[in-house]
Amino acid sequence: AASLFVRSSDRLYNFVVNNRLFGRQVRNFLETGAMPLRAKIISVASVWTFTLISMFLTPYTWLFKGPVLILAIIGTIYITSRPTLRNSV
Repeated sequence: AASLFVRSSDRLYNFVVNNRLFGRQVRNFLETGAMPLRAKIISVASVWTFTLISMFLTPYTWLFKGPVLILAIIGTIYITSRPTLRNSV
């Protein structure tokens, strides 16, 4: 979100990168592309939790479920390909 806000609104960008809860992690990601291991685990688990819910608990056909599965695989590859930030406290 911060990378999109930097192009559209300085106020929104500053809100995101200076937020006391997640601003440091967003800044680190924008500067280095690295993610803390915990964030990677939570992200991948969330992607697959909601993918499986979408696949098995919805009445849609494979025209919907196929792209959802493909996007989950792409998202997982992207998240796991990011460098792991080792010294996140």
